[in-house]
This record gives sequence, structure tokens and C-alpha cells, in this order.
Amino acid sequence: MGAVWAITPLEVVGALARIVRKGIAEDIMPPVLALAIGLVGAAALVRWCAKEVRRVNAELDSVRARATAEPVDRGTLPTLRRDPRTGEYRPS
Repeated sequence: MGAVWAITPLEVVGALARIVRKGIAEDIMPPVLALAIGLVGAAALVRWCAKEVRRVNAELDSVRARATAEPVDRGTLPTLRRDPRTGEYRPS
């Protein structure tokens, strides 16, 4: 079995950046093409952000649906009475 060559996404981005810089500097790649590559990247980033926002909102909605508080009978709660000596309110 031979060696396995793995190319990381960071290496691909670095290679594309070198191509774009070299191409623009030597007028090999027209600026319109560089702009188009930038727009495609920006569109991909916007799409990823939108998907992430939808995913997080769906997760929050499911948590909100499960976390309903039980109603409390206010008659069972202790009332506060003012202590005439100190002026503080204490449970009676």
C-alpha cells in the first residue's frame, strides 16, 4: 500500500490565494474573474451562515417547547410581613 496524500482545505485555500495574487499581479487572471471568485466565496459564506442560523433557531425552538413551567398555586406561598422593630420584610 502506497502513501496516502491528504490535502487539507487550508492548503487548497492557500493555493487559490497564491494563484489569484500571481494572476492579478501578472495580468494573467482578469480582475473580473478574481471578483467572480470572491463573489462565489461570499455567497457560499452567506449560505453557510443562513443554514447555521436556521439550525440554531430550530434547536432553541425545540428547547423552548420542552421547557414549560408548571403553574404555581400562589396560596401556598408564604406572605411577607413587615417587622415593626427592624422595618424588614420577613415571611410570616
